[in-house]
Amino acid sequence: MRGRSFAPFGIRFDRLGPEAALGFVLRWDRRRPFGYVVTPNVDHLGRLRRGGDLRTAYDDAALCLLDSRVAAGLARICGVVPPPVVTGADLLAAVMPALEMRGARVAVVGLDEAAMDAFAACYPGVDFTHAEPARGFEHDEAALGAVVDFIERARADCTILAVGSPRQEVLAQAVRRRGRALGIGLCVGAAPLFLSGVLRRAPAPLRAAGLEWAWRLMREPARLARRYLIDGPPVLLALAREFRRPALPGAGSCAIDRSIINGMEAQCSGRLTHDGVPLVARSAQRRVSGESGGDAQPGRGSARQGG
Repeated sequence: MRGRSFAPFGIRFDRLGPEAALGFVLRWDRRRPFGYVVTPNVDHLGRLRRGGDLRTAYDDAALCLLDSRVAAGLARICGVVPPPVVTGADLLAAVMPALEMRGARVAVVGLDEAAMDAFAACYPGVDFTHAEPARGFEHDEAALGAVVDFIERARADCTILAVGSPRQEVLAQAVRRRGRALGIGLCVGAAPLFLSGVLRRAPAPLRAAGLEWAWRLMREPARLARRYLIDGPPVLLALAREFRRPALPGAGSCAIDRSIINGMEAQCSGRLTHDGVPLVARSAQRRVSGESGGDAQPGRGSARQGG
């Protein structure tokens, strides 16, 4: 599979398994500037494909984990090796007992009061603080700012963002970019509801078979039918097309030697085209325009320093 990578719609996923992801979260010092973990699934990728505001939020994340066994299985069928699947629910289920052993402070954004009480009862050793944002807060500058203020004041070891996508990613990015909060944030949607028993999660065999979506559809058809039966299939078709695209040549596989290309650029520099416009080498054009040839992403790069 040389030259082929798993980067659906241009999103880079980290190839960390469950234990490594857990270690990443627990090693994030509470005095360290705020970073956050995202766990995109097919629904999230579909929103991104339709032009949502998730791309920069994913790029700024400290860690991007794949939360879709369906996407992983499709990638394998198409000859692409996916990263390990680490769902938001599984990650939170592993993180919470460790935080309880530490007596950690945990901020929760989302959940109504009853759901928050049920979640907190599962981890009595955790020092919880909770905020329930108003509906549509992500579109209201003052309301968004109030939630960001709450996270900054909490000074929590871990902040659980459980308001659904794309709200939680928009919020996490706003917190990080303002640069005053500390600790690690987890964008995990309904995961606290599963852990507290407010929502019943699919049995383990169904999850392992990639059929958790079918379980959720059966239990919440009115809410999830459109997501899984209408919006989902076009995304999977688009993913299949992307995974099956011919691989780009790997380094050293080009039939034209680099010295020949350099020579052609040198010859072209300063020559006139058929319409009298000077033909400038592409490398010179980049220097003039200030374009960068790299693909560094300062958001994720800076977030990972020291981790």
